[in-house]
Amino acid sequence: MAKRIKFVDLLPIYRAMEKTPGSLYRLEITNDILRSALALAVDDSNVDESGITVRQGDYENINLGDVFILAVDQPRLGLGILAENFSKYITSTTGARVKERDNYYLIDDAFSSSDQPVITIVNRYRRVLRLIGLINESAHYLDSAKEELVFYKDGRFVVPLVYGVQEINALEFSVFELLERFVLDPYHKEQKVKMLGENLIEMLSMIPVNQRFSHLISQLGDLYSRLQAGYNLFASDYTYEKAVTEVHAFKVDVITKIHKAITDIQAQVLGIPIATFIALSQLKKTTALNAQFAANTVIFFGVLVFCLLLIGFLVNQYATLGTINQEVLRQRKVFEKRFETKQVAYLGEFAAITKRLRWQYAAVYSVAILDVLMFCGSAVYYVVHTRPIYDILF
Repeated sequence: MAKRIKFVDLLPIYRAMEKTPGSLYRLEITNDILRSALALAVDDSNVDESGITVRQGDYENINLGDVFILAVDQPRLGLGILAENFSKYITSTTGARVKERDNYYLIDDAFSSSDQPVITIVNRYRRVLRLIGLINESAHYLDSAKEELVFYKDGRFVVPLVYGVQEINALEFSVFELLERFVLDPYHKEQKVKMLGENLIEMLSMIPVNQRFSHLISQLGDLYSRLQAGYNLFASDYTYEKAVTEVHAFKVDVITKIHKAITDIQAQVLGIPIATFIALSQLKKTTALNAQFAANTVIFFGVLVFCLLLIGFLVNQYATLGTINQEVLRQRKVFEKRFETKQVAYLGEFAAITKRLRWQYAAVYSVAILDVLMFCGSAVYYVVHTRPIYDILF
């Protein structure tokens, strides 16, 4: 049984075959590579996958100099794509307008997707795919199956990726490079990507659906001008002082939340020594299972419940501080993007927030330790003053 055929095994045949009148091809075996390739392609285990059928010639006994007439159809889809020319490839291959297929061969151009140097039309095609990738940065998602970009602004807005050789040749690469550099520049990238989507929708909203992408390619310079104008307005409004004010406002908001979190337990903190002192002052010595024993036990269990409730409250405050900390970390990443060249604008404010959070964590831990110590002291005091319990334990 022959090995399973791959697309690369078919390339020698595709490169050497010559078109004949009708839909058949002539193949002359001029070397051992061609002989092995044809034998593999027409083997019983591969004939259904290769798409190659011998119409004339002894394919069971292939020799150098032999001439064969072949019927050449599409190979199995998983192997690759055979197209008469680039126009047929782009219009008949599902998904090719979104992503270049790994394996394909263009008969008229004698070009394989792995060949170097790349022919002009394929080089331009790859630039269009880069443009689609750039626009996808601002889209809600790219539907590869339907070959369309989907945006959401006041409803669903679709840009079908309908294009061919004419649109590919119409792309002005110099303008595209300017647009790509502008949008992908890390400085204010988030705002630029948002502007790209908004301006694209505005520019294409009155264009018939299936003509939107073609119109976009022809008016790429206009899109770039719109983006520059919009960004200049944004940059003039988003001054350094305004950005610093935004950082300071975030700091004030976080500090307020932290302060509120610790204020909620201040009453309980103050209540620990007072409640403990009052409770313990009611304990009296007893040596028998009498009314005083019952009173001591009830008081002690009251202290126990109080301490457990306080621990629960502290756990809740700890979780609140954790949520605040996560928000601080998330917002820090946002400001890092906005102030890549001027980190001093936010580093001082975030250092103050971090310091305050650490103190609050320390306060929660301190109250928890104090609570445990008070409970232990109360337990010792209860055992010492309640002789029956003391006798059981010791």
